[in-house]
Amino acid sequence: MKAGWYIFLYHNISWEETPYTRGLEPTHPPNIFQDHLSRLSELGEFVSISEGLSRLDSGTVSSPTFSFWFDDGLVGVRKYALPLLEKYNVTGGLSVCSHFFNRQDFFWRFKLSYLSYIDGLRFLRHRLKKYGYTKGMSIKGFCLDNFSEAIVEEIDTVFRNVTSDPEREDAFRLFETKTGLMELKEKEWTLANHTAAHYPVGEDSFLSHFERQFSECEAEYKALFGEESKFWVLPFDRGKCRSRRLIERFRECANNRYLVLVGNKMNTPSNTKEKVIFRITPPVCKGTHLYRSLLDVMNFGTGL
Repeated sequence: MKAGWYIFLYHNISWEETPYTRGLEPTHPPNIFQDHLSRLSELGEFVSISEGLSRLDSGTVSSPTFSFWFDDGLVGVRKYALPLLEKYNVTGGLSVCSHFFNRQDFFWRFKLSYLSYIDGLRFLRHRLKKYGYTKGMSIKGFCLDNFSEAIVEEIDTVFRNVTSDPEREDAFRLFETKTGLMELKEKEWTLANHTAAHYPVGEDSFLSHFERQFSECEAEYKALFGEESKFWVLPFDRGKCRSRRLIERFRECANNRYLVLVGNKMNTPSNTKEKVIFRITPPVCKGTHLYRSLLDVMNFGTGL
Protein backbone atom coordinates (compact mmCIF):
# COMPACT_ATOMS: atom_id res chain seq x y z
CA MET A 1 0.00 0.00 0.00
CA LYS A 2 1.07 3.57 -0.65
CA ALA A 3 2.28 5.55 2.35
CA GLY A 4 -0.41 7.98 3.49
CA TRP A 5 -3.14 8.73 6.00
CA TYR A 6 -6.36 6.81 5.43
CA ILE A 7 -9.45 7.40 7.58
CA PHE A 8 -12.06 4.64 7.51
CA LEU A 9 -15.64 5.76 8.06
CA TYR A 10 -18.21 3.56 9.76
CA HIS A 11 -21.61 4.36 11.22
CA ASN A 12 -22.92 1.80 13.67
CA ILE A 13 -21.04 -1.21 15.03
CA SER A 14 -23.70 -3.55 16.38
CA TRP A 15 -25.20 -7.02 16.24
CA GLU A 16 -28.59 -5.39 15.86
CA GLU A 17 -30.00 -4.18 12.52
CA THR A 18 -33.15 -2.29 13.45
CA PRO A 19 -36.14 -1.14 11.37
CA TYR A 20 -34.79 2.39 11.83
CA THR A 21 -31.43 1.70 10.19
CA ARG A 22 -32.26 -0.74 7.41
CA GLY A 23 -31.63 0.54 3.93
CA LEU A 24 -29.28 3.31 5.08
CA GLU A 25 -25.56 3.24 5.78
CA PRO A 26 -24.67 -0.35 6.67
CA THR A 27 -24.36 -1.55 10.24
CA HIS A 28 -21.10 -3.47 10.63
CA PRO A 29 -21.39 -6.40 13.06
CA PRO A 30 -18.61 -6.43 15.68
CA ASN A 31 -17.03 -9.59 14.25
CA ILE A 32 -16.77 -7.96 10.81
CA PHE A 33 -15.28 -4.80 12.30
CA GLN A 34 -12.79 -6.93 14.23
CA ASP A 35 -11.94 -8.70 10.97
CA HIS A 36 -11.30 -5.34 9.32
CA LEU A 37 -9.01 -4.29 12.17
CA SER A 38 -7.09 -7.54 11.98
CA ARG A 39 -6.53 -7.22 8.23
CA LEU A 40 -5.65 -3.53 8.33
CA SER A 41 -3.18 -4.08 11.18
CA GLU A 42 -1.23 -6.28 8.78
CA LEU A 43 -1.15 -3.52 6.17
CA GLY A 44 -0.23 -0.47 8.23
CA GLU A 45 -0.20 1.40 11.54
CA PHE A 46 -3.21 2.59 13.58
CA VAL A 47 -3.21 6.16 14.94
CA SER A 48 -5.72 8.52 16.52
CA ILE A 49 -7.30 11.29 14.44
CA SER A 50 -5.12 13.95 16.05
CA GLU A 51 -1.94 11.91 15.57
CA GLY A 52 -2.75 11.18 11.92
CA LEU A 53 -3.35 14.87 11.24
CA SER A 54 -0.16 15.86 13.07
CA ARG A 55 1.96 13.37 11.14
CA LEU A 56 0.53 14.40 7.80
CA ASP A 57 1.04 18.10 8.48
CA SER A 58 4.61 17.51 9.68
CA GLY A 59 5.49 15.28 6.73
CA THR A 60 6.23 12.23 8.88
CA VAL A 61 3.79 9.74 7.33
CA SER A 62 6.21 7.17 5.96
CA SER A 63 3.93 4.14 5.83
CA PRO A 64 0.22 3.31 5.42
CA THR A 65 -1.40 4.97 8.44
CA PHE A 66 -5.00 4.26 9.45
CA SER A 67 -7.59 6.04 11.62
CA PHE A 68 -11.22 5.22 12.34
CA TRP A 69 -14.22 7.54 12.32
CA PHE A 70 -17.89 6.90 13.14
CA ASP A 71 -20.76 9.17 12.08
CA ASP A 72 -24.12 10.01 13.70
CA GLY A 73 -23.34 9.29 17.36
CA LEU A 74 -24.79 5.79 17.61
CA VAL A 75 -24.45 3.91 20.88
CA GLY A 76 -23.04 0.74 19.31
CA VAL A 77 -19.74 2.53 18.73
CA ARG A 78 -18.99 2.85 22.45
CA LYS A 79 -20.42 -0.57 23.23
CA TYR A 80 -18.59 -2.55 20.55
CA ALA A 81 -16.03 -0.47 18.61
CA LEU A 82 -14.41 1.11 21.69
CA PRO A 83 -13.22 -2.15 23.29
CA LEU A 84 -12.05 -3.52 19.94
CA LEU A 85 -9.98 -0.42 19.21
CA GLU A 86 -8.59 -0.46 22.76
CA LYS A 87 -7.00 -3.81 21.97
CA TYR A 88 -4.91 -1.95 19.40
CA ASN A 89 -4.27 1.00 21.76
CA VAL A 90 -5.94 3.49 19.46
CA THR A 91 -8.86 5.89 19.78
CA GLY A 92 -11.41 6.85 17.13
CA GLY A 93 -13.54 9.78 16.10
CA LEU A 94 -17.29 10.16 16.61
CA SER A 95 -19.53 12.72 14.89
CA VAL A 96 -22.55 13.81 16.93
CA CYS A 97 -25.80 15.68 16.26
CA SER A 98 -27.15 17.72 19.16
CA HIS A 99 -30.82 16.92 18.47
CA PHE A 100 -30.00 13.24 18.92
CA PHE A 101 -27.90 13.29 22.09
CA ASN A 102 -30.31 15.84 23.62
CA ARG A 103 -33.30 13.60 22.71
CA GLN A 104 -34.76 16.70 21.06
CA ASP A 105 -35.78 15.10 17.76
CA PHE A 106 -35.27 11.69 16.18
CA PHE A 107 -33.29 11.31 12.93
CA TRP A 108 -35.67 11.95 10.03
CA ARG A 109 -34.02 9.32 7.83
CA PHE A 110 -34.53 6.72 10.55
CA LYS A 111 -38.20 7.66 10.54
CA LEU A 112 -38.33 6.97 6.81
CA SER A 113 -36.70 3.58 7.27
CA TYR A 114 -39.19 2.67 9.95
CA LEU A 115 -42.11 3.71 7.74
CA SER A 116 -40.69 1.54 4.96
CA TYR A 117 -40.41 -1.41 7.35
CA ILE A 118 -44.07 -1.23 8.42
CA ASP A 119 -45.40 -0.37 4.93
CA GLY A 120 -46.13 3.15 6.09
CA LEU A 121 -44.60 4.94 3.12
CA ARG A 122 -47.93 4.66 1.32
CA PHE A 123 -49.30 7.26 3.75
CA LEU A 124 -46.36 9.55 3.08
CA ARG A 125 -46.52 9.31 -0.71
CA HIS A 126 -49.88 11.04 -0.76
CA ARG A 127 -48.62 13.87 1.45
CA LEU A 128 -45.55 14.42 -0.74
CA LYS A 129 -47.45 14.89 -3.99
CA LYS A 130 -47.80 18.63 -3.42
CA TYR A 131 -44.00 18.88 -3.35
CA GLY A 132 -43.65 17.20 -6.75
CA TYR A 133 -43.49 13.54 -5.81
CA THR A 134 -44.92 11.18 -8.43
CA LYS A 135 -45.56 7.45 -8.42
CA GLY A 136 -42.48 5.30 -8.85
CA MET A 137 -40.00 7.76 -7.40
CA SER A 138 -37.71 6.69 -4.55
CA ILE A 139 -39.05 8.46 -1.48
CA LYS A 140 -35.64 8.54 0.20
CA GLY A 141 -34.07 9.99 -2.93
CA PHE A 142 -36.91 12.44 -3.46
CA CYS A 143 -36.72 13.76 0.09
CA LEU A 144 -33.00 14.42 -0.21
CA ASP A 145 -33.19 15.92 -3.70
CA ASN A 146 -36.05 18.22 -2.70
CA PHE A 147 -35.18 18.69 0.93
CA SER A 148 -37.03 21.24 3.05
CA GLU A 149 -38.21 21.60 6.62
CA ALA A 150 -41.77 21.22 5.32
CA ILE A 151 -40.96 17.75 4.00
CA VAL A 152 -39.39 16.85 7.36
CA GLU A 153 -42.65 17.91 9.03
CA GLU A 154 -44.63 15.65 6.69
CA ILE A 155 -42.40 12.70 7.58
CA ASP A 156 -42.77 13.46 11.28
CA THR A 157 -46.56 13.70 11.01
CA VAL A 158 -46.85 10.25 9.46
CA PHE A 159 -44.29 8.81 11.87
CA ARG A 160 -46.24 10.10 14.87
CA ASN A 161 -49.49 8.74 13.47
CA VAL A 162 -48.12 5.18 13.38
CA THR A 163 -46.09 5.16 16.61
CA SER A 164 -46.81 5.69 20.29
CA ASP A 165 -45.03 7.98 22.72
CA PRO A 166 -43.20 5.04 24.39
CA GLU A 167 -42.08 3.73 20.98
CA ARG A 168 -40.65 7.08 19.99
CA GLU A 169 -38.92 7.50 23.34
CA ASP A 170 -37.42 4.02 23.13
CA ALA A 171 -36.06 4.66 19.63
CA PHE A 172 -33.54 7.14 21.06
CA ARG A 173 -31.69 4.21 22.66
CA LEU A 174 -29.88 3.90 19.31
CA PHE A 175 -28.08 7.17 20.01
CA GLU A 176 -25.45 8.03 22.58
CA THR A 177 -26.36 9.79 25.80
CA LYS A 178 -24.44 12.75 27.15
CA THR A 179 -22.93 10.45 29.75
CA GLY A 180 -21.73 8.05 27.05
CA LEU A 181 -20.21 10.90 25.05
CA MET A 182 -18.38 12.18 28.11
CA GLU A 183 -16.94 8.70 28.64
CA LEU A 184 -15.55 8.71 25.10
CA LYS A 185 -14.17 12.22 25.59
CA GLU A 186 -12.42 11.15 28.78
CA LYS A 187 -10.87 8.27 26.84
CA GLU A 188 -9.45 10.87 24.44
CA TRP A 189 -11.67 10.09 21.49
CA THR A 190 -12.17 12.86 18.93
CA LEU A 191 -15.74 14.19 19.17
CA ALA A 192 -16.95 16.20 16.17
CA ASN A 193 -19.83 18.52 15.24
CA HIS A 194 -22.19 16.78 12.78
CA THR A 195 -24.86 19.57 12.78
CA ALA A 196 -27.94 19.79 14.94
CA ALA A 197 -30.34 17.58 12.98
CA HIS A 198 -28.40 15.90 10.14
CA TYR A 199 -29.92 17.87 7.26
CA PRO A 200 -28.18 18.05 3.83
CA VAL A 201 -26.62 21.45 4.49
CA GLY A 202 -23.88 20.90 1.92
CA GLU A 203 -26.31 20.82 -1.01
CA ASP A 204 -27.86 23.80 -2.76
CA SER A 205 -31.34 22.92 -1.49
CA PHE A 206 -30.31 23.61 2.13
CA LEU A 207 -26.95 25.39 1.99
CA SER A 208 -28.58 28.52 3.41
CA HIS A 209 -28.95 26.60 6.71
CA PHE A 210 -25.28 25.53 6.84
CA GLU A 211 -24.15 27.99 9.51
CA ARG A 212 -27.34 27.73 11.57
CA GLN A 213 -27.19 23.94 11.79
CA PHE A 214 -23.51 23.78 12.70
CA SER A 215 -23.77 26.73 15.11
CA GLU A 216 -26.70 25.17 16.96
CA CYS A 217 -24.79 21.95 17.47
CA GLU A 218 -21.65 23.92 18.37
CA ALA A 219 -23.43 25.63 21.23
CA GLU A 220 -24.56 22.29 22.66
CA TYR A 221 -21.13 20.76 22.05
CA LYS A 222 -19.44 23.56 24.00
CA ALA A 223 -21.98 23.32 26.81
CA LEU A 224 -21.33 19.58 27.15
CA PHE A 225 -17.56 19.42 26.70
CA GLY A 226 -16.51 22.90 27.78
CA GLU A 227 -14.64 23.57 24.55
CA GLU A 228 -15.26 24.23 20.87
CA SER A 229 -15.11 21.48 18.27
CA LYS A 230 -12.18 21.20 15.89
CA PHE A 231 -14.03 19.32 13.15
CA TRP A 232 -17.29 20.01 11.32
CA VAL A 233 -18.48 16.83 9.63
CA LEU A 234 -20.77 17.28 6.63
CA PRO A 235 -23.96 15.18 6.70
CA PHE A 236 -25.01 13.38 3.51
CA ASP A 237 -21.81 13.98 1.65
CA ARG A 238 -23.20 12.95 -1.72
CA GLY A 239 -20.15 14.00 -3.70
CA LYS A 240 -21.95 14.76 -6.96
CA CYS A 241 -24.55 16.80 -5.07
CA ARG A 242 -22.16 19.01 -3.12
CA SER A 243 -22.83 22.67 -3.70
CA ARG A 244 -20.10 24.48 -5.60
CA ARG A 245 -20.34 27.10 -2.88
CA LEU A 246 -19.78 24.63 -0.02
CA ILE A 247 -16.11 25.36 0.68
CA GLU A 248 -16.69 29.10 0.42
CA ARG A 249 -19.62 28.89 2.83
CA PHE A 250 -17.60 26.76 5.24
CA ARG A 251 -14.70 29.21 5.29
CA GLU A 252 -17.05 32.09 6.02
CA CYS A 253 -18.06 30.68 9.40
CA ALA A 254 -15.74 27.81 10.41
CA ASN A 255 -13.07 29.80 12.31
CA ASN A 256 -10.06 27.64 11.40
CA ARG A 257 -11.87 24.33 11.85
CA TYR A 258 -11.60 21.35 9.49
CA LEU A 259 -14.39 20.32 7.14
CA VAL A 260 -14.71 16.53 7.15
CA LEU A 261 -16.08 14.86 4.01
CA VAL A 262 -16.30 11.33 2.64
CA GLY A 263 -14.56 11.48 -0.74
CA ASN A 264 -13.26 7.89 -0.54
CA LYS A 265 -9.63 8.86 -0.94
CA MET A 266 -6.38 9.13 0.95
CA ASN A 267 -5.55 12.37 2.73
CA THR A 268 -2.64 14.48 1.51
CA PRO A 269 -0.89 17.57 2.93
CA SER A 270 -2.52 19.66 0.22
CA ASN A 271 -6.09 18.89 1.33
CA THR A 272 -5.39 19.25 5.07
CA LYS A 273 -3.63 22.55 4.34
CA GLU A 274 -6.97 23.66 2.89
CA LYS A 275 -8.68 22.45 6.11
CA VAL A 276 -10.43 19.55 4.37
CA ILE A 277 -10.27 15.91 5.49
CA PHE A 278 -11.45 12.90 3.50
CA ARG A 279 -12.67 9.50 4.66
CA ILE A 280 -13.21 6.09 3.06
CA THR A 281 -16.34 3.99 3.55
CA PRO A 282 -15.54 0.26 3.88
CA PRO A 283 -18.23 -2.18 2.76
CA VAL A 284 -19.55 -4.95 4.99
CA CYS A 285 -17.20 -7.76 4.01
CA LYS A 286 -14.73 -10.20 5.52
CA GLY A 287 -11.22 -8.99 6.18
CA THR A 288 -9.86 -11.25 3.46
CA HIS A 289 -11.95 -9.31 0.93
CA LEU A 290 -11.36 -5.87 2.40
CA TYR A 291 -8.35 -4.83 0.32
CA ARG A 292 -10.06 -5.57 -3.00
CA SER A 293 -13.31 -4.01 -1.79
CA LEU A 294 -11.52 -0.80 -0.85
CA LEU A 295 -9.95 -0.64 -4.28
CA ASP A 296 -13.44 -0.80 -5.76
CA VAL A 297 -14.72 1.90 -3.40
CA MET A 298 -11.81 4.19 -4.18
CA ASN A 299 -11.90 3.47 -7.93
CA PHE A 300 -8.17 2.77 -7.96
CA GLY A 301 -7.63 6.50 -7.70
CA THR A 302 -5.53 7.10 -4.59
CA GLY A 303 -2.70 4.63 -4.38
CA LEU A 304 -4.29 1.88 -2.30
